[in-house]
Amino acid sequence: MQDPYQPVVDGFLALRNRTIDEKARAREAHPDWHVNQDPRIGLLAKLEMAFGTVGLALMHIQTGLRDPAWWATFTSGVPPARELKWFIYGYDALTKVGFFITEFSIIESTCRVLLRALDPSPCDGARGGFKCVITELLDKRLGFRAEDLALLDLMRLLRNTIHNNGVYLEPHRRDQRISYKHRDYGFEDGKPIDFADWETVLLLSGDALDLSIRLVNHPEIARLPATLTDPFAAQVPRPDPDGPP
Repeated sequence: MQDPYQPVVDGFLALRNRTIDEKARAREAHPDWHVNQDPRIGLLAKLEMAFGTVGLALMHIQTGLRDPAWWATFTSGVPPARELKWFIYGYDALTKVGFFITEFSIIESTCRVLLRALDPSPCDGARGGFKCVITELLDKRLGFRAEDLALLDLMRLLRNTIHNNGVYLEPHRRDQRISYKHRDYGFEDGKPIDFADWETVLLLSGDALDLSIRLVNHPEIARLPATLTDPFAAQVPRPDPDGPP
């Protein structure tokens, strides 16, 4: 019987490999884009990191947390079966939340940088609500599909729900429903959602990567100056590849 994590691990590592290929194509097509500071290269580089890291984290459940030898090496012994299940459940949940928040933040911050570069006036200088940002950037300026906006709106509501520990809380107490790829995703005020499984997260991640690749390669985005800088990348030191891990 196949390990239920294996298709998810394989899926995320495949997304990582695709992201590496797309980043290489972007660098070849635009050698003047700064490899460490350009937000277009940075979008792909940060998604590559996120996909690879979540794949490794889930592999740790497969080969570490389930293995008595791992527990014997790093702790005082293997916990009882019931406690072990809770350890794995908690690790799984924290990994999923951490990954999704990271992935969404990567895409959101890049959209804000790009909108500000195209036109700093809408959405309070791209500091306003994310729905305003994606409407101005993807719909009005770049002509992306309605399905693309639905994807990011769905991810936005999932992010907001995570902030309330899995319960959807809307300021005006209104329910919301997003139709995406022939499936309805319901968000009922004051109630938890029931579709944040790994299969759904992987599906949305693949689609988010597709959107990100089209965003980076869109003519209006590619024409932005090579001096364009990701504020985060410009201020945070990168790890030395030749230094200690």
